[in-house]
Order: sequence, then C-alpha cells, then structure tokens
Amino acid sequence: MDIKDKTVAVAESYSGKSEEDLLMLLARQDEVIKGNPDAAQDPTLDPEYAGAGMPAEALRSIGKRILRTWNKALFDLICTEKDDVQRKKLMDAFDLGETALIGAVAAALLTVTSPAIAAAVAAIIVKKFLIPAGGVVCEVWEEAIEMDE
Repeated sequence: MDIKDKTVAVAESYSGKSEEDLLMLLARQDEVIKGNPDAAQDPTLDPEYAGAGMPAEALRSIGKRILRTWNKALFDLICTEKDDVQRKKLMDAFDLGETALIGAVAAALLTVTSPAIAAAVAAIIVKKFLIPAGGVVCEVWEEAIEMDE
C-alpha cells in the first residue's frame, strides 16, 4: 500500500471520531512533529500526550490553528485556483458518502501537507465544512472559513 492509499485509509477510519478528538490529535501530532519532522510522513501518527501541564483548551487551540491553515489551503486549491480535476474528484465523492469524501479530501490535502496532518484534517473539514455545504460547496465553505477566523 503506497502512502496515498495508506493516508486515505487512515483518514476514512477517522469518520467516527469527534471534531474534539481530531483537534486534540492534531495538537499531539504537532508536538511530536516539531521534535521529529520525519514523523509527519506517518499517517497513523497518534502519539500519547506528553506535554504535562498543558490544559485541554490550549491543545484545542493548537488543533484549531492547524485546521485553519490547511482548511484555507484546501479551499484555495479546490475553489480559488480552479483546479477542475480536484474539484471533480471532490464533487464525485459527495455522492459516495462521508467516508469516501474524507478519503477524497485527504488525497487532495496530500498535495499541500504531510500524510499525518492530511488524514486528521480531512475528517474535520468534511464534517465541519463540506457535508453542511452540500451542493454549494465553495460558497458555503468560504463563509464558514470567514466565520471560523
């Protein structure tokens, strides 16, 4: 299984996780990646929390910051840069359900970020931004990004 397939599979497995759990995962990943950048290439990266004393709200804040960065980057790729191939893949995945859409988003994110971050961010973006947007993805997604800042 190549890194893209592995990243997509991991991202799809996150469909049952809550946004809260995924934000905390992103923060823990960030902590490990800072000390070991090669860890970012492992889409299964799910480190234990080692930062004693950091409150949960601080972790959520770190996760939200990471999400904002890559959410905007993916929006730009799909909606601003007029990447018709990526947009078609994304829109086709809507018809296949949430899990397939998470996989399509993870694959698109691999063009701009690491496998570990792509897998976790994909699940949040789909649940928080894309599924609620339905058929008017770019318009609703842009409004949601602006409200989330």
